[in-house]
Amino acid sequence: MSTMFNRFRQMRISRQLSITAGASIILFSVTLTAIASTLISRQLRDNAVTDARLQTEQFAERTIFAFLVEDLTVAEEAIGSITAFPNIDDARLIRADGETLARYDNGHAINDTNSPIRHLTNIRESSEYWIVAAPVLSSPEPNDLDNGSVNAEYLGSVVLAFSKSPVRETIRTIWVINGLAGLAAAGIFLALLSFQMRVLTDPLRSLSSTMSNGGRDAPRKRARIFGSKEIQEIAAIYNQLMDEIETSQAALESEVAIRTQELKTARDAAFAANRQKSEIMAAVTHEMKTPLQAIIGYTQLTLEELEFAVEDDAAHRSREQLSNILGRAHELLNRITQMLDLARAEAGKFDLNLVETDISALLHDAQKSILPLAAERNNKFTAEIDCPATILIDRDKFQQIALNLMTNACKFTHNGEIYLRCKGRPNRLLLEVEDTGVGIAEKDIDSVFEPFRQVDMSASRAFGGTGLGLAISRQFAKLMGGEIDVRSELGAGSVFTAKIPLPIKMGAYGAK
Repeated sequence: MSTMFNRFRQMRISRQLSITAGASIILFSVTLTAIASTLISRQLRDNAVTDARLQTEQFAERTIFAFLVEDLTVAEEAIGSITAFPNIDDARLIRADGETLARYDNGHAINDTNSPIRHLTNIRESSEYWIVAAPVLSSPEPNDLDNGSVNAEYLGSVVLAFSKSPVRETIRTIWVINGLAGLAAAGIFLALLSFQMRVLTDPLRSLSSTMSNGGRDAPRKRARIFGSKEIQEIAAIYNQLMDEIETSQAALESEVAIRTQELKTARDAAFAANRQKSEIMAAVTHEMKTPLQAIIGYTQLTLEELEFAVEDDAAHRSREQLSNILGRAHELLNRITQMLDLARAEAGKFDLNLVETDISALLHDAQKSILPLAAERNNKFTAEIDCPATILIDRDKFQQIALNLMTNACKFTHNGEIYLRCKGRPNRLLLEVEDTGVGIAEKDIDSVFEPFRQVDMSASRAFGGTGLGLAISRQFAKLMGGEIDVRSELGAGSVFTAKIPLPIKMGAYGAK
């Protein structure tokens, strides 16, 4: 029952109203038909009983002569007159002493009786008959029988059995006619109700359909204004709302277009400025690199000349000072080269030079150059290399990536361990450098690949460097279609992983 009620509540309102009104009309029709048929049936029964009593009393008056002469032939002629009444199935003429004078027996409806009727008409009822008995008096007009003041002589009584079948047939016919009339009336009411429901719900259904599709249609549809006054008001309010939405949307789209154009202009300006910066930085670093190389060359020549000079304290101090100058010059040249590489990478001026490369040999050579730095900080260095014999790759850029990652690990790790892992697969080359150094806080991970940026800018003084190694490494990885990501925990070390897809395609990923 609960499920049916819930299902009913989820129906459309038109369906709910139709079911409720239809059920009410049918119930009202059935109830009205039953009440009307019952009242009419009772009236027919009462009329039938009244007619039976009157017929019995009239028949009693017609049999007075038969009782007076007590002649069987006269009695049978009198009782034979009831054959004109098809609803009388049995009749008896009973003398005052209780003996039957004559009998018309068609249905054996009347049982023998020794109780003659001396006063008013008596009516009994069985399942199939009304048994009506009336006294036969010598005077057809008895005076005040109820008070016992009878002036006529009691001769006997007549008993007639009236069949209920004709009345029942009539009542059944009335029930059928009333039922059919009720059904017809219910059908008419339901048809009128259905028409009225359509008149009421069609505007609602149209409005619902328009509202449900209003957000998806372009331009937005307007509701048709028809139906009752309340529905017309709702449709008008909806149309007004759609007008306001379209006006607001047009203004918003115009504002978005303006802002988008402003952003595009700002983006283009930023790109242009960045290109100009890269070009200026490349030009400046190139101009700085040329005289610096000359300084290095002249310093090396001077050191070579001092090799043949007289060995004394002044010559020894001069060689130490020139060696320091040469070392700092090489360090400065390396940083200028990094800045030049970054500028060229950002400007897209790097070319890929793909050659068959022995990755294992390349990494072992890089490891040898890093071991002195690792030993300087008392770090243990472990390498695990599992690569094919040769891979088609840009040897110099991959070597620079490996050197930068290993240098970064050695720089920020003291008295710890550094792991170099490389795995070559048919579709990818993985280079992983793990350290147990200072680590990186989660909030700073995204900034480690920014140029000239270290997690703590004071680290540039504590650990040295310009913060360009990771930025250049990521640019080189992207140039080969790869990426570098990092996993780290502050105080627990870091893991940098370079992923290079194989084979590398010329001209892809911005490479020339």
